[in-house]
Amino acid sequence: MSGDVSITQTSGNVAVGELASNNLHVSTTDGTITQVGGTKITSTTSSTFVAGNDKDITLTNDDNDFGVLSMSGNDVSAKDKDALPLGNIIATGTVGVTTTNGGITQSSGSKIEAGGSTTIIAGGNNDVTLGNENNDFTTIAVTGNDVSIKDKNGIVLDNIITTGTVGVTTTNGGITQSSGSKIEASGDTTIIAGGDNDVTLGNDDNDFNKINVTGNDVRTKDKDGIEVGGLTATGTAQIETTNGNITQSSGSTVAVTGATTLIAGNGGTVGLGNLTNTFGGPVNITASAATIGATTAPTFGTLTGLTTPTVQTPPQTSSTPNDVISTITNGTAIQPPVIPNFTPPTPPARPSQQFSFGGQPVQLASTPSGDTPSQLIGMQEAIQMLQGGGSGDFRVPLGQNSLIQLVNGGVRLPVGIEQEFFMAQR
Repeated sequence: MSGDVSITQTSGNVAVGELASNNLHVSTTDGTITQVGGTKITSTTSSTFVAGNDKDITLTNDDNDFGVLSMSGNDVSAKDKDALPLGNIIATGTVGVTTTNGGITQSSGSKIEAGGSTTIIAGGNNDVTLGNENNDFTTIAVTGNDVSIKDKNGIVLDNIITTGTVGVTTTNGGITQSSGSKIEASGDTTIIAGGDNDVTLGNDDNDFNKINVTGNDVRTKDKDGIEVGGLTATGTAQIETTNGNITQSSGSTVAVTGATTLIAGNGGTVGLGNLTNTFGGPVNITASAATIGATTAPTFGTLTGLTTPTVQTPPQTSSTPNDVISTITNGTAIQPPVIPNFTPPTPPARPSQQFSFGGQPVQLASTPSGDTPSQLIGMQEAIQMLQGGGSGDFRVPLGQNSLIQLVNGGVRLPVGIEQEFFMAQR
């Protein structure tokens, strides 16, 4: 057969033989849909199979080539020899989709709904991309290279085996693992539980490379060492290894609102040293050594295997000198507060404090004065002049851009800053 083909079986089952078509549609009123052994289904555009009255669909011959595949039934399974785009897959039972050598994707706007478990295998180390908004899996197992899954509700992960990256996202639901399953990822793993839900990936045989997680209460476990990328938990966080270190990616941030528990098994170490980290609750650590970085020093709870973690925080400096320096650097003057209807009193006349410098009479000023010749000198030079020929107290003129601050009736310079003066001829 060729062209568009439509087959409807009103009674009993259908066993499909050799079929070649552009668009194929096969349906039963009350029966299963299977294939005759050794045959193949070839469709250049689309293949749609509907097994009425909740019956099974089994289309697993090796040489099938479906085009866009849509199925509706109880337990549904299909195999394609190369890449396979999926249309709507609606199953009250299980879903199984396999390719011999090709990626598995979804057509735009389609969805997968499975009442039972879903198993997806992209043969030939190809990608699996099932990222449509309305997918609704129950339990899903995936094998491929780069794997991406999205579910509108919560999802349970069975075995996820990838040679590349893993991405699992829910719109509004938690992300957990089925008992005894594992996640193996050679690349980055990104887990996002939408709607502020929990992430629980605590099975013993997980083997992440680097993991990024967003959720409420977050828990991950790895049989070896683990590298933490971005981690955001509005509740608590627990990161555990059975036998390895816990480290952090450069430039990443761990932000936990509640308590944080870090367990580096078998004498491993903890290194979450980035200074942008934030820990809202106590940090509990089991490790042989630990370095914790944060915007402010965290509070530690239970410490096992070590006495005192190394804490790294950003350098703290006095805000007042920084404000002054920033103001001067930005070219704005430091102005005193304005007091309404206040006329400052005329200060009493004081003789200029003069010094002798190179045989010339000079005095200090904070800024050059008109056409008077002047030379920039530092505080230490001014003090030497006082010691070498000045008299009386050392009086310093304060200009509007002076870094000197009035403090308790005296003066203070910012740390590491030296006031400069102009030595003017008299």
